[in-house]
Amino acid sequence: KYFLNKKQYKKAKQFLNEVLKIEPSNRYAKHMKKKIEAIKYILQLTKNGQTFDEIIDTYYQNNQYKELLKFYNALVFVYPSKKDILQDKSYLKIAKVAMLNKNYELSLKVLDKVEDKENLDFFKIKAYNCYYLSNFDCAKKNFQKLFQATEDIEYAKKLLDIYITLGDIKNAKKTLLSIKRTHKLPKNSDLISNYEKKNIKT
Repeated sequence: KYFLNKKQYKKAKQFLNEVLKIEPSNRYAKHMKKKIEAIKYILQLTKNGQTFDEIIDTYYQNNQYKELLKFYNALVFVYPSKKDILQDKSYLKIAKVAMLNKNYELSLKVLDKVEDKENLDFFKIKAYNCYYLSNFDCAKKNFQKLFQATEDIEYAKKLLDIYITLGDIKNAKKTLLSIKRTHKLPKNSDLISNYEKKNIKT
């Protein structure tokens, strides 16, 4: 720890290697060795003056999702208790990438760090995470917010599926009626027909 505080990472690593030679199962030494590697990795990426948010954005814009998650995991490992290490826009990008990688639990954990939880990007990522985790009450709540704000038919379809899954035919009918009125769909449209076959005629 002394060498770490002095930023003497090479000496710190040498000391830890000596400890692990004597006591190979020393958890603290193993943890600190991994932390040194994470610190060196972060320093390498920021050596040209890029901020953490800029690095996240670069990876995101270039579709380098594996590298983005690796960098985020290193940040969390080195700064486990710091929430404000990144801006909300970065947390939302990380959460979206984790979701796209089907790591829904991680995505939700990242969303917890977002300060502004009243925006459409937040609702969308949380809605789909909850949906894929079969947490339909959570998914319903967020898809409702999305549909009310945007009237996007895709969100309405997700709501209909959730209502049917939960056996909430009353709200399924309301949503279907709302779709008909908002999007002026003909009675014989495929969307209307598909759901009316499921006994939710309006």
